Amino acid sequence: MPVHQQYYEVLGLDAPPADRKAVKIAYSKKLKVTRPEDDPDGFMQLRDAHDIALRIIARQAEQATWDAQQMIAEPIGEPSTEPALEIEPAPSGEPSLTYQDMLPADPEEAPTEDSSYSIGPSPSLDAPVIYQEPEAPKAPPLTEALETLLSDPKNYNDRENWNQLFRAARQLDIDDYVDFEHLLMDAILHFHGYHDYDNPHYDTPEKLYQKLSPSIAASLFKTMSWDQVNTQGYHRGQQVEWLARRMQIHKRGADPVPIPQVESKSSGNVWMWIIGAFIILKIIQALANA
Repeated sequence: MPVHQQYYEVLGLDAPPADRKAVKIAYSKKLKVTRPEDDPDGFMQLRDAHDIALRIIARQAEQATWDAQQMIAEPIGEPSTEPALEIEPAPSGEPSLTYQDMLPADPEEAPTEDSSYSIGPSPSLDAPVIYQEPEAPKAPPLTEALETLLSDPKNYNDRENWNQLFRAARQLDIDDYVDFEHLLMDAILHFHGYHDYDNPHYDTPEKLYQKLSPSIAASLFKTMSWDQVNTQGYHRGQQVEWLARRMQIHKRGADPVPIPQVESKSSGNVWMWIIGAFIILKIIQALANA
């Protein structure tokens, strides 16, 4: 995204979002008018802004949790050394005021307010802060189905399994489908070893063993419109570019790579026979005319 434009402005917001729900709502609204097939650059800016917002909110939640834990872990202060407040006894000859003396003599004459007999307003009590473990974030939909699909070559190279997954995804509402898109991208990156930086072929992923069949890989890119995104300058775009090399995908619209046509030995021999026969026929005709 442009340097002068904040991530929340790309989402159509005037200020940073307060929670994940606000991010999803803003992203869903912008997604309706920013489609990858119509505006690939705008779509990638929107996706990057969505990811940045979620990362910031996650870090803020972690910081809040850490602060709460530190508050609980603080040691209780040393007991006060100040002398206790002493209550002077009532003057001699005068009875001391007791709690019973403060109550109305006749219960029927008691005022309706429970605190009518108290001296001054009732003070608030400083209740201790009770730390509650934050709820674990809800797993994106279809997580288990995707993990099962990618766990076995018989599953992830079966086209019908992928069709079933995307049929289920199309039944989700827009917020859950956005989560599914991110889940699928992250799962495919992990599946192909994107985070395995120690791999000697990490910088040349096209040399690695291909897990998905070419047909499945091409269909996956087309279905998710990954082959339509701009891979320059965006984090998600760089991931897509790496995946395209890893899965040997060629972007639609690019010039096709010419395949050299190598003639077989047998076809070369046929041409030699034809040329030889033609030369012999010309020689015979020349001799006949002589």
